[in-house]
Parts: sequence; structure tokens; C-alpha cells
Amino acid sequence: MIRELRKADINKVADIWLDTNRKTHRQYLFIKEKGLRFSIVV
Repeated sequence: MIRELRKADINKVADIWLDTNRKTHRQYLFIKEKGLRFSIVV
């Protein structure tokens, strides 16, 4: 269900954000080395 963020949601949302950022940044070197071989749209 989609709804407005509530104060009680903050900890869970922050945990999801942090986990996602950690996973993304672990792939930094791979993307840096292989990125030019991909078709990337930004």
C-alpha cells in the first residue's frame, strides 16, 4: 500500500536507505571498471 510517510516509519525507512546504499557502494569498483561497456542512461 502506498501512503504518506509517518513519524513511526522513520527508523525502518532509514534502515532500508542505509542497507541499499551499502549494497550499492560495494559495487562501486565493478561499475567503475565495467561501466563503459554498459549502456547506461542517467
